[in-house]
Amino acid sequence: MIPLHLIPLLSVALFLVIVLVGAIISTRNVTTLREYITWDRQLPTPTLVMTVLATAFGGGSLMRHVEQIYTGGNAWVYIVLISSLSFSVISFLASRAELFMHNLSMPESIGRVYGKQARIIAAFVGIVSLVIGIAIQINVMSIAIGMVLPAINAKLIVLFTFGILVFYTTIGGVHIATFTHTFYMLTFVIILPIFLYAIVQKHYNLSVDNVQVLGAQVSLQGSIAPNENLSMFAIIMLGLSSMVSYIQPAIIQRMYMASDHIHAARVFFYASLFGIVMKIMIVSLPLLVKEGASNLSTSELWRYIMEVLPTPYQGGIVIAFLTLSMSTAEAHLNTCAVLVSHDLVQCFIDRKGVDFERQLKLAKMTVVAVGTCAMVLSFCCSNLLTLLMFFLDLYIPIIVAPFVLAILGFRGASHTALAGMITGFVTIIVWKLWIEPLTGINGSFICMVCNGLAMAVAHYLTKKTLS
Repeated sequence: MIPLHLIPLLSVALFLVIVLVGAIISTRNVTTLREYITWDRQLPTPTLVMTVLATAFGGGSLMRHVEQIYTGGNAWVYIVLISSLSFSVISFLASRAELFMHNLSMPESIGRVYGKQARIIAAFVGIVSLVIGIAIQINVMSIAIGMVLPAINAKLIVLFTFGILVFYTTIGGVHIATFTHTFYMLTFVIILPIFLYAIVQKHYNLSVDNVQVLGAQVSLQGSIAPNENLSMFAIIMLGLSSMVSYIQPAIIQRMYMASDHIHAARVFFYASLFGIVMKIMIVSLPLLVKEGASNLSTSELWRYIMEVLPTPYQGGIVIAFLTLSMSTAEAHLNTCAVLVSHDLVQCFIDRKGVDFERQLKLAKMTVVAVGTCAMVLSFCCSNLLTLLMFFLDLYIPIIVAPFVLAILGFRGASHTALAGMITGFVTIIVWKLWIEPLTGINGSFICMVCNGLAMAVAHYLTKKTLS
């Protein structure tokens, strides 16, 4: 007879074994970088929708949404609902992206319109932001596993889990990703309703006094802003920043995996419908908990949710976090490999001097290197909110506006994009240093708009000078 307290650990171990075995079985030999990245655009619509959802819905999003909605209430509900429009926006952009569908990455599309310098900047900013995103997912894995294991063992298991992730991402690329993403999303979609049902059935009968308060609080504790004091303008700006944050290299790469722009638009339309349902379920979780226990800290919140579930099912909440974190980290690793082996190689080395085999080897080496850097960063900075804000402030003001304008038909010279990128970089620094401390308003979206306006002004002045 297996002791009840070991069942969560065994369920997590079984989950990891299934992932590893399934990934190895689905391994397929690839001979070109394009096949490694896009599977020659042969993915059916349901699989691609699953891949998009698995890339976008990370464990950091789940943990942050639950904690912030519980502590901040309606403000974060509005923010999450605004961000749910993101896939609809990308679906519209995809319908206009016919000229870019043969690209392999977001920086390549930017470089196609604005030149090599803009492509290099977009690639470097993308790599750094993706490393931060991977570090966020590693921290979530550590927190989730720590719910059922001592902290020292949790670190070891996170290293083992992330090692598995890097291993199968390296050997298989997108071929394995399509299997794992589908498996992850199906697992999560099954587990989350079970959590909601258990809370509805039992949380009114569970005494808050019986919740065991953890000695060390989750890293978000103490860093959560008093969301009830956010103005409506601050809520809208943060929601818009969260919405455009999905226009990122990893998700745009999924757009380029579609067979054509019509297929891509249809995929993101379906993803928007499923995404709204998933976000409604995620929003419902902290609201239901708050009805029965309204004064918990963030560390007590997760212990409370664990107490609601029967012991044999407590491993399910860890698996839910692992599914989202591993899928997002896997997509980010794959995208980093593309940015290095495709974009930077083509910018700094003669394209004809590097064959596909060497690019493929470089892509696999990049996965290992980026994974190592992200692991080190996660151990150095465990504050999820700090990492998230840096993630948003880094790339939204710099690369989103040039990409969106390029898709919508704007055509400018290299200096046009550089003027916008420099403007976005300078304005976000000024905003973070002097404006945000006074107003509490996130400036990522506003600085992105400044980027676009600077590009338009530079383009207009150039045309006027030439005329």
